[in-house]
Amino acid sequence: MKSSNKYLIIFITFIIIIIVFLFFIKKDEKTKDFEQIKDIEQEQADADQEIDKCANVAGKDEKNQCITLLAIESRDEEICKAIKNNEHSQFCKQRVDFEKIIDSNDIAACDNIDSAHLMKSCVSIIAANKEYSEEDCRSLEDSQREICLSYIFLKKAIESNDASFCDKLEENKKNRCLETINP
Repeated sequence: MKSSNKYLIIFITFIIIIIVFLFFIKKDEKTKDFEQIKDIEQEQADADQEIDKCANVAGKDEKNQCITLLAIESRDEEICKAIKNNEHSQFCKQRVDFEKIIDSNDIAACDNIDSAHLMKSCVSIIAANKEYSEEDCRSLEDSQREICLSYIFLKKAIESNDASFCDKLEENKKNRCLETINP
């Protein structure tokens, strides 16, 4: 009998230890959840505070431009949600994405940009930042290769004041290149 009481006490003690252990694990998870919620609320408060800087800007377009600049500056798409006009809001988000990709210096990521104009600018800017050579451009995907090569040939034409590099460009770019070299 005494032996069975001993086992019962050990069993009950073991169960209590498990319950206490599980209680602390749950408490730790709740603390992490609370901290994440607190961080999200702080980010939202920061975004609201940024948007408040545009509150006194007169005119809807000017206010949208102000909010867009804040979003770009902070690289935060959430700020774009403050723009009521869907077209302006989309433009804001595209610009934030564009700036993030430029910051990453990842030329392949330029393909993720919806706007053809911004995508071309992205490739050209990163090619310039990384000082791409003609060989570097030729190793890129089709969508980026021509843009990069155009940038390289235009740069070479301007730096050397040599119009022969313009001949390597597509017709519309060739004419602009020649106008730049021979104004």
